[in-house]
Amino acid sequence: MFAYHVVSRVQKMTSFFQKVLFFLSIFLFINVLGVGSFAYAQTAVADLQEKYEKLAKQYLVKHPSIHDFYTITTKGIYMYASAQDKKKNKAECIIFWSEIDDFKKMILHTDEVTQLKIYLEKKQQKFSWTHKKTIRVAAYQAPKSAKSPAEQPLLGKRIAIDPGHIAGDLELARIEGRIVDITHEGRNYQFCEGDLTLTTAELLAKKLEEEGAEVLITRNKPNHTTSGIPYSQWVQQELPAVVAEAYKNKLISKKQKQTALRNPMRYTVHEDFFLPIDLRERMRKINEFNPDITVVIHFNADAEKKQREAVSYKNYSMTFVAGSFMKNELSNSEERLAFVKLLLLGNLEKSFQLANHIQDQFVQHLGVPAIPTQNPLAYLNKASIFVKKGVYARNLGLCRLINSPIAYGESMYQDNIKEMKALHTNHYPYAPAQRVQEVAEAYFKGIMQYFKEIQ
Repeated sequence: MFAYHVVSRVQKMTSFFQKVLFFLSIFLFINVLGVGSFAYAQTAVADLQEKYEKLAKQYLVKHPSIHDFYTITTKGIYMYASAQDKKKNKAECIIFWSEIDDFKKMILHTDEVTQLKIYLEKKQQKFSWTHKKTIRVAAYQAPKSAKSPAEQPLLGKRIAIDPGHIAGDLELARIEGRIVDITHEGRNYQFCEGDLTLTTAELLAKKLEEEGAEVLITRNKPNHTTSGIPYSQWVQQELPAVVAEAYKNKLISKKQKQTALRNPMRYTVHEDFFLPIDLRERMRKINEFNPDITVVIHFNADAEKKQREAVSYKNYSMTFVAGSFMKNELSNSEERLAFVKLLLLGNLEKSFQLANHIQDQFVQHLGVPAIPTQNPLAYLNKASIFVKKGVYARNLGLCRLINSPIAYGESMYQDNIKEMKALHTNHYPYAPAQRVQEVAEAYFKGIMQYFKEIQ
């Protein structure tokens, strides 16, 4: 009997120690796994910090004062309303590393008003349940149909094309300040950039659609706003309210208000009142379309000429991507949201790839050399960040506001003597000049090379 009790106690003690050893092994396993996970997390955070610091330096920060408005930490990206707030560590908004996917969905699938509202409400907290619900509902997408890339390599791709300016005749081109009106060797050459860009856009769209792409052109009629009404109608019906609003918000003086309404068909009225609204409409259309890429088409002019009416014997090409924030360009919350959006959406390097391929085609297909690295142009040296020969980051309004990879092309100097002679025969939509057809082909080749590279 005694032996039975001893054996029984030994069995119980063995069972007890087995349980202790079992739970101890589980604890040690979890602990080791936790340390490993922590080490991995530290490595991942360090990689994120390095990645976004590099992107900010390479594309976004032109002036040192921009550093007063953001910090990249082990927790995420902190945005500040002022240098004083940064010193106090009072963040306007924090995007934590774990929230990057939600942030991207918010930018890609909600409108600007909603984005700014959430950005300002979020402050130093993580996205609230309400915010996440808003983002999830907006981000829902129906399943895409099957593709046949072998037959049409761009099937399933969406491409937005923005033809710069709007003028289709010389009168509006003068108001825009985008006109070539040069007399050379007894012959007068007259044409407008808006005519060239719209022709190029439609030629390019046709080529892309033949490859299976779905294409959006932001404007499709000369002398019409992006919202679809004639410019003259916009001046009569909408300008008075726009001017009144600007005066109410103390953005213009009473004298400026009277001058704008008294003589509305002026360059300054177009530049100050129409252009910001029209660019916003282009942005809204493009972001609503949710393209894979966006291409902005412009034709440049020689800024070094002493006389506007003289021909140029220089001819260079260049391409822009988003970035290069200068002093005072993060002065409001909307601009700061645009900054962190560009940083986190993952489009900066893709934009460079796209711009680089298009720029290569400007050189190879059109025979127009890239602007030399050493040049006297203020808009390149003072307002842009050099990325690669011919490619610059620049804080252009449309580049800053678009959610997709974007390339903004300046294929040539339209006032160059040879280009001028080749371009002046262009007449939208009936008789595209041969040179304009070549420009469309250059964009097409660059776009095709981009999609081939990223596959």
